[in-house]
Amino acid sequence: MIGTIKDVGIDCLTATVSKTRIPVSERCSGLVSEKKAARLAKDTGFTRLSVTAPGICTSDLCVEAAERLFSDGTKREDIGAIIFITQTPDYPAPATSYIMQQRLGLQTDVMAFDISLGCSGFVYGVYVAASMLSNLTKKVLLLAGDVVQDFMPGDIAGRAINGAAGAAAIIARREVAMERRIDYNITSYGAKYRILMMPRGGARAPRLTNEHGEFLPIEDNFSMMDGAEVMNFSAYETYDNVCALLEYLHIGANELDCAFLHQANLAIVDALRDRLGILPEKAPFASGKVGNTSSATIPVCMAELKREDKYVPPKKALLSGFGIGMSVATMVMDLSETRVLETGAL
Repeated sequence: MIGTIKDVGIDCLTATVSKTRIPVSERCSGLVSEKKAARLAKDTGFTRLSVTAPGICTSDLCVEAAERLFSDGTKREDIGAIIFITQTPDYPAPATSYIMQQRLGLQTDVMAFDISLGCSGFVYGVYVAASMLSNLTKKVLLLAGDVVQDFMPGDIAGRAINGAAGAAAIIARREVAMERRIDYNITSYGAKYRILMMPRGGARAPRLTNEHGEFLPIEDNFSMMDGAEVMNFSAYETYDNVCALLEYLHIGANELDCAFLHQANLAIVDALRDRLGILPEKAPFASGKVGNTSSATIPVCMAELKREDKYVPPKKALLSGFGIGMSVATMVMDLSETRVLETGAL
């Protein structure tokens, strides 16, 4: 699905991570040697991971990020909708967006709903928010992120890459003097859904427990990933998606000011930017001290660059999220007037 949405853009965005950053070697302690942990950190690019304290949910991180946007000048009364992108809601029901609407002190004349998405979620959320603005006079508050709560015993891959974060962005219409457009390409590969999934925990297959109600330490009770297939998907299907969008725009990858790619890990980002012919400095990997934070990785990347005083507002930026589904969502937009706040911590 390829197309253009005109006269909309991202006003501002930021991300919040845990104030606790645990070294990968500590996260994998007892599972691998220090030497292997160091090799994992080198290969993935993640040296530390954002790990939340018990009781801290994705919504808490998102609320903190949103509050900083409101403190930076966004008015609560200007919000007409709140969208929460996550795979780790507070409760099975109701949608967590309603709870966050109350926590953030938003008015009652707002739309609120959750969307269950992972790695491509932020870009999907921008598309949904931008599409809504054709019939919405106010702005959209987009919240996205995940907190990884459980790992299968012995799961080295998950422990070595997954971090927690929540992001917040304000999507709004542009005045004529600030005309902007978002060009997008969204592709779905449902036939590949088994590559990355959690088989149990939904209505089709509940998680298995013992007589005390504790989850059994079996593979089906936790996330399952075919690492090689995920790498192939990132290198090929994502590449095809991005190339199709660039062809639609009649531009080359070298004409982009910056490419914010889903921070799956350094190896995947390296492979994708090499295939696309994008220089490393134009496709930064800035999540080395945070981890793979699912739908929050693109805002985290931008906020971390801002925190390190390395963020340069790009006029022609590519944003691409890809992963679980399997799905790819890519956009090209002007971010030169988007305010980016540095990473917060909770």
